[in-house]
Amino acid sequence: MSTAQRVFHGKFGRVALLDMDRPLVTHSHHECHVLVKASGADTFFNVNGRQVPLTDRCAVLVNAWQPHYYDFQPGAEQTQILALYIEPAWLAEAQQSLALSAHPGFFSQPCIELNSKNRAMADQLIAEACSVGLVPRERIEFLLFDFLIELIEDYSQWKQLRRLGAQVRQASATPASAVPATTCRTTSTTPTASPMPRRPPGCHARTSSPCSARTPA
Repeated sequence: MSTAQRVFHGKFGRVALLDMDRPLVTHSHHECHVLVKASGADTFFNVNGRQVPLTDRCAVLVNAWQPHYYDFQPGAEQTQILALYIEPAWLAEAQQSLALSAHPGFFSQPCIELNSKNRAMADQLIAEACSVGLVPRERIEFLLFDFLIELIEDYSQWKQLRRLGAQVRQASATPASAVPATTCRTTSTTPTASPMPRRPPGCHARTSSPCSARTPA
């Protein structure tokens, strides 16, 4: 079964430390979802029909409304999991375009290999969740935001979706008569880099190879 050892709620959504030793039914939710192994046995999740590993170095990413379930293997030992349920509106407070975290294609892949920096940031969140006594919500929010921005920069389609949205809006706003029929543009432009998002109000204080994923027969 799934037992919550600790759960933090806030505008960010939920941060939960879960003990899991039974399979879960397929489900989905409006938040984007990050799963990190805290301790125990290596295990698996199934994301949109693909079996992906959850290990010390491999984390699982689930897009909003993407079907997924805990793919518990018979005879396996218990796994403790850090589960992040992230509200898109909270990320949008840092930068409006991060509302795209609600897009079903926000994360480009369901399994990633955590580098040393990512793993250390996740371990800080786990340590706070395991600590005795009251943990300030601001502390959780601070650590959570920094961890998520690292993942978003490396493993999301945020910038691509943002550029696509801008192109669609620009095309919609341009009258057909304003586009010369015989003009051939020969120069190219370099897209402006998006600034790094800043923490949402009240929130104070890389690239790795993807993990392998399997499609069950």
